Amino acid sequence: MIARFKKAKGRPALAASLFAAVGLATLTDAQPGGKPPAQKDLIGTWVLAGKPGEVSETPASGGRLKFITGTHWAITQADPKTGVTIFHHGGTYALKGSEYLETAEYANQNTADLIGHTFKFTIKIEGDTLTQVGIGNPWTEVWKRLTNSTGGATMLDPANGLSVGSNLSAQPAPDPQAPPSIVATSPAIGATDVDPAITKITVTFDRDMGAGFSWTGGGPEHPVPPEGAKAHWSDARTCAYPVKLEAGHYYRVGINSKSY
Repeated sequence: MIARFKKAKGRPALAASLFAAVGLATLTDAQPGGKPPAQKDLIGTWVLAGKPGEVSETPASGGRLKFITGTHWAITQADPKTGVTIFHHGGTYALKGSEYLETAEYANQNTADLIGHTFKFTIKIEGDTLTQVGIGNPWTEVWKRLTNSTGGATMLDPANGLSVGSNLSAQPAPDPQAPPSIVATSPAIGATDVDPAITKITVTFDRDMGAGFSWTGGGPEHPVPPEGAKAHWSDARTCAYPVKLEAGHYYRVGINSKSY
């Protein structure tokens, strides 16, 4: 979901540097079409667990995260002690059977040399495990899916991006000098088991936000609100966007696009 939050007098605005893309897929009550099942299986949040033959328990913090939507991917890793991003890059991908191609379209300074290059892999998914074998590149890796068994909001630790508990009150007080962070979304980012009967999408921040907003997006992947329904703040930290979803459909929205 892409939402733009404008500054309101006396209240903090969403910092321009904050960006999140949220992809979700609804449960289907009929055979879906248009996208191969393997592509839907990719959608979600993954954490690096090692390489074939050397898989370990995923770290409690500081893990390398991979986010995959229906069209885009991103990898990010932060220092678990400081929250400073070690590296971050991403772009678009194409899936042709078991052949997976990633094109890097943006990166921070540490991996800027990847921009403009396309990397080929063979991939397989078994349960919650994604194995990718680099073809002509050194990145042969095993990733584990981060799951939310309830299909509800996924809590994110602002320091490391990993799922924590469901108790918002347990989150530490945010640094007033740092940009706002997302601490929860509902449905969860990358969820593939979304009930099409839900009536809204929500994003919760780590602090009170300004009163303005502007949700953006378009095309068949953008959810349409019911006639007469409007986005609104449920409280000072949670913004809700009414939706009317279809079964067996992939949706993508974002919040605070760089162009906004």
